[in-house]
Amino acid sequence: MKAIIVAAGRSSRLYPQTLETPKCLLPIGTTSIIERAIDLLNTVGVTQIIVVAGFHHQKLRAALGGRARIVFNPFFAQTENMVSLWLALLCVPGEAFLYAYSDVVFDQQLVDRLVAPPLEDGIRLLVDFESVDAETTKVRIDGGRFAESSKDIPLAEAAGVWTGLAYVSAPAGEALRRCIEEFMEEQHFRNYDTAAFTRLAGYNMPFEMVATDGLAWCEIDTLADLEQARMVFGAPIEHAKPRY
Repeated sequence: MKAIIVAAGRSSRLYPQTLETPKCLLPIGTTSIIERAIDLLNTVGVTQIIVVAGFHHQKLRAALGGRARIVFNPFFAQTENMVSLWLALLCVPGEAFLYAYSDVVFDQQLVDRLVAPPLEDGIRLLVDFESVDAETTKVRIDGGRFAESSKDIPLAEAAGVWTGLAYVSAPAGEALRRCIEEFMEEQHFRNYDTAAFTRLAGYNMPFEMVATDGLAWCEIDTLADLEQARMVFGAPIEHAKPRY
């Protein structure tokens, strides 16, 4: 199995820590945020990882060595992560993959939930139904089905929070690529990946939502998030054996 990690952003909310360093290279315990994620992905059989880099992409390439394929997004300062995702999708034609934000720290059991059972069609989103606030990427459900994901969903309409982790089947990956190309043809280069998910839901793409059920995860946007993640996830990962 393959995985895509988007890691192109500048992360100004974490200045000064990220003035000269990509956010995902900040340390969590004995390793960096992104290396910890790669360790966990390796444990579930992910053998090829594509990392889309932008800001200080050379530092990511040097840090990850042979553990990931680095795809450079030269437009990272003018676009959002949907363009980064599109660049990576060109590297996995016709293949299923796990998808992750580079600034999300998560419990190993959450990855296990994403990959089992295998997904033949559609997209599986890992959703926290227990914690919603105004700054999160929220999920709206309509008639029991995934309808939308966006930070702009009103709190009263939000069913949960998308964690930034997903499993995309091979057929859905091709549909996702075509959907993003629609946005680019419309000159929408500053959309997030969630805009594509929402449009695909409108096209009747099957979506599954797997609950975190209280297992720990954290998206690191602020210094407070970083400190919280270090408290919760600072211990070394057991049994994480890279397969490169």
